[in-house]
Amino acid sequence: SKFPPADGVYEADETTSQISLLLCHGWHRDEITAWLEDNMDSDPTPLVEEVSAEYARLVPEASEDAKRIQALHEALAKRNISFSFDEGYTKDEAVEDGGTHAEKAGHRGYAYCTQQDVDSVIHIGLLYFGFGDYENPSLETDAEVAALVVEALKEVGLSPVWDGNANARIMCEDLVFELPLNL
Repeated sequence: SKFPPADGVYEADETTSQISLLLCHGWHRDEITAWLEDNMDSDPTPLVEEVSAEYARLVPEASEDAKRIQALHEALAKRNISFSFDEGYTKDEAVEDGGTHAEKAGHRGYAYCTQQDVDSVIHIGLLYFGFGDYENPSLETDAEVAALVVEALKEVGLSPVWDGNANARIMCEDLVFELPLNL
């Protein structure tokens, strides 16, 4: 691409790279334009439109791994687990989001991928999943939730790696995560 995505949302050297990364995350062009307006001296709309056109040309549809991750929401819900994907920037924020989702849905536990995790899957195909038991958190119950997350990941066609340690996140490698332009 002539507009490669930035390494991180808040680490962009070029505005076009930042726009590209936000598109990779599934942001709508209007959201990106509004977000950039405060940081640019000129109207960002033409630049957002130019990068979006290139992105749409290169990514006409969701990749198979992106479809699997979308299906993961339902696979986890069947197991009484909520899923927070690309919502919190840090682990602490993602845990809070995951707990909020679990509380609202009445689920036992939660799984999450931070915005930084999504940056990683976009760039190098590596995605980490955190987890926790919302109702009765402990190392033992967190490990039980993790085992259910691993089961759900396998159900949707991913190949998770987890060592059984409740303090270690679950990993999936060699993913291609591409979302089509969010119109």
